[in-house]
Amino acid sequence: MNEQAEKILAVSGSALKMVGDTASKALNVSKAYANRAKEEMELRRKFYELGKICYEMYSSGSDETGNIKAKIEEIKKAESRIDITKEHTGASRRCPVCGAANIYSNSFCSKCGSNL
Repeated sequence: MNEQAEKILAVSGSALKMVGDTASKALNVSKAYANRAKEEMELRRKFYELGKICYEMYSSGSDETGNIKAKIEEIKKAESRIDITKEHTGASRRCPVCGAANIYSNSFCSKCGSNL
């Protein structure tokens, strides 16, 4: 009977570990989705600010080229952060040539080899 109890405990322990690991992965993906949403909101805000700078430059005739370049750099950094969060959420992207779904971090299509 002791042997059976030990086997039951071992199986139960490994099942609990598997459930815990799955829950942990789900939590990490949820956090990544929340971070992605936050980063995308920030990106939209930066695009709005860029538009405002351009409008003010056009309206007033002032030279805001330096501010525009700085805002574009901020946008590029925000887009990079979003790309990182897409990798963590398991997002995929379609190949422009064959339409196959690829892991977001792939540089080339896993089906046809085209540059993504």
